[in-house]
Amino acid sequence: VGVVRAAQHGTLLLDEIGDLPLLSQTALLRLLQEHEVTPVGASRPIKVDVRVIAATHQPLDTLVESGRFRQDLYARIAGYVTQLAPLRERIMDLGVIIGSMIARRTVSLPEGVRFHRETTRALFSYRWPMNIRELSQALSAASALSSSPVIMPQQLPAWVVASQTESSSLPVNAELNPADEALKSELLARLNETGGNLSEVARLMGKARQQVQRWLRRFHIDPQQYRR
Repeated sequence: VGVVRAAQHGTLLLDEIGDLPLLSQTALLRLLQEHEVTPVGASRPIKVDVRVIAATHQPLDTLVESGRFRQDLYARIAGYVTQLAPLRERIMDLGVIIGSMIARRTVSLPEGVRFHRETTRALFSYRWPMNIRELSQALSAASALSSSPVIMPQQLPAWVVASQTESSSLPVNAELNPADEALKSELLARLNETGGNLSEVARLMGKARQQVQRWLRRFHIDPQQYRR
């Protein structure tokens, strides 16, 4: 029956919609606009009732401007838009994320698994440039190498463990990339706005106080300078 009709009265997830060819975009627009599909070999369309969620790593607004993504289709799928921050910006959520992975069995960790203290430190120190997939693979590999319910640091990838020994702060005169520059500017603005109140800074930035403290160390910022 196809994935659209299989999702009848349910939710259809369209992953990497930014990579959809223009011809397929036209077909998808008809689905969203007319709420119907024409099965292969059929002569009449069939009405469908599905909720659609789309995901992409592409900047769809830029693709619209360049003509690679239909503007009318973008208008149809952009009813509500949310951006998921990369894992390196959600390190404080790592425990919750790993717990969810275990509960959903997306990683092959045994029941009752525990992490050695140094293992936990390494997991929280690493930046996870490849996000959730890298975390999932690292945990699955560590579980396969472990002969006990305790995951030891030597069972993690070497580059993950190495991050624990590296300093998390930048050199004082280091040149920042645009993302770090924007983060530092927002942090300084919030410090100035709150008079150096870290709890209030964390609330305004939607982050844990511990994360704010890490950023202060990383950018060599002394919050005392902003205290009134």
